Amino acid sequence: MNIKNLSALIGVVCIASIIIVPLGRAQAMPHAIFGFIKDSAGNPVAGATIALTNDRTGGSMSVTSNSLGQYQADLFTMPSGYQVGDSITLKANSGQLEGTSSVTVSADALDQCDVIVSEKTASGSLVILGIVAVIMIVVALAALTIMRKPPVKKSSEKGRRRERK
Repeated sequence: MNIKNLSALIGVVCIASIIIVPLGRAQAMPHAIFGFIKDSAGNPVAGATIALTNDRTGGSMSVTSNSLGQYQADLFTMPSGYQVGDSITLKANSGQLEGTSSVTVSADALDQCDVIVSEKTASGSLVILGIVAVIMIVVALAALTIMRKPPVKKSSEKGRRRERK
C-alpha cells in the first residue's frame, strides 16, 4: 500500500469516527431532572438530599435541594448513563422527613419530578417486634402474679371431724 492510499484510509477512518462516535453516545447528551422537595403542607424543604437511581442500570447519584426546596440533577453525570425510557427513582431525605417519587426519562432535555416528604415511619417488622415484646411482658407479669398467690388449702375430712370434737 502506498502513502497516498494510506493517508486516504486514515482520513476516511477519522471522518467516520467523528460521525459515528457522537451517534453511539446519543444517550450521553445533557438531560436534567428538576423539581421541588416539599413537606406534606406544601412548604419547601431546604437542604434535602435527593438520591437518584436508574432502575435499569442500578447507577445512582445525589444532589441537594436549595433554600427554596429546588433541585436539579444532570443525568449526563450519572456513572451508569441513561437512555430515553429509563425509570429514575428519587428518594429525598431531610432529618425525620423522607419521600419517594419516580420519573421516566423523556426525549426532551428536561423532566420535572417533585417529591413530597413526610415523617419517617417505623418499618413493619419493627412494629411487629414491638407488639410481640408487649405481649411477652404481659404474659410474664400475669405468670408472676399467679405464682405469688399462696395456694388455697383445702380442709380434709379428718380435719373437719377434729374440729367438731
